[in-house]
Amino acid sequence: MNDKKTMEMFQNSPVASAVLKNALPAMAAMLLVLVYNLADTFFIGQTHNDILVAAVSLATPVFLIFMDSILMLVGASADTLEPARTYLTIVSCSGPFVLIASCFSNVIRAEGQSGKAVIGQMLGNVLNIVLDPIMILLCGRGIAGAAIATVVGNLAAAGYYIYYFLRGQSSLSISPKDFKMGDGVCRGVLAIGIPASLGSLLMSISQIVVNSQMAQYGDMAVAGIGVAAKVTMITGMVAMGVGQGIQALLGYCVGAELWDRFKKILRVSLLFAFTLSAILTAACYLFTNQLIQVFLTDAAAFDYAVQSALGVAGLAWAQPVADLLSTALVIVLYVRALHKMEQGQSWGWKEGSLSGKMVLLRRARDLDEA
Repeated sequence: MNDKKTMEMFQNSPVASAVLKNALPAMAAMLLVLVYNLADTFFIGQTHNDILVAAVSLATPVFLIFMDSILMLVGASADTLEPARTYLTIVSCSGPFVLIASCFSNVIRAEGQSGKAVIGQMLGNVLNIVLDPIMILLCGRGIAGAAIATVVGNLAAAGYYIYYFLRGQSSLSISPKDFKMGDGVCRGVLAIGIPASLGSLLMSISQIVVNSQMAQYGDMAVAGIGVAAKVTMITGMVAMGVGQGIQALLGYCVGAELWDRFKKILRVSLLFAFTLSAILTAACYLFTNQLIQVFLTDAAAFDYAVQSALGVAGLAWAQPVADLLSTALVIVLYVRALHKMEQGQSWGWKEGSLSGKMVLLRRARDLDEA
């Protein structure tokens, strides 16, 4: 029944309704990720020790082995190295759970179940937010408490998704007996997964480079720019949520060759994302001081965050300039890809492939109607 409702929504429901049904849960999930990232910074900020805020900013993109070497490379000082190491040592324990939660939530969203996909993220994030003040402030564990709350939240999220699949609520299976290497499965997974992984990796590398350059201006500069980056992530997360939410809709339209519906969905989604982004960007500018004061108490760190953050300002401008250039590139790539998709060239459709089957079913239905 759920599959029938999902297919009906993909194919026949009004475009605006279909976009909202898929985009809103995905947006909520991305905002929860943002809140999750802000929670540690916020509650650590309540200790009135901005050195710890700087340590969390340094540690955020460094989920890796060779911890000390990388932390020193990205600009950890004698003051921030130890708390950053403490945070990473604990958080790294949840690495497998982060992968499970991230992978399974996207799989469920791709099935058109955006609402169910967000539940696991909400569970993990809410649990982290609840535990943060308990572990950091009440128990006095400081940055270690923030890390423990993060691990527990990631474990809860992964547990929910594993339970979801084991109960058979998905049309897919995570049972080893259903694992197959043939039929181009691995090639398809890698073709989609590797670019997405590289995107996440490059985002972390970008943040590492900014932190390493900012470190020459001192620990308060790192704390300030770290908070500024997380606050401005609000608009980016909203846009990413819209994009993730409509992926399944667009994928169905491509497979079924519904090009008019594809273009309408994309047009409505872009208008929705740009409108929300403009509103949130204006809010960030109007309430800059109030937002920064929530996280930072040191005057120097506050000034860096407000300036965001030539020298410091030049580093801060690197991100928006890069975003504008990447947007121009995306527009060019989209126009080229859409033309190829309409010609049926880019997918290498074969009769036995999933996309090929969807195309054949679509054509068969059109013949019946004729």
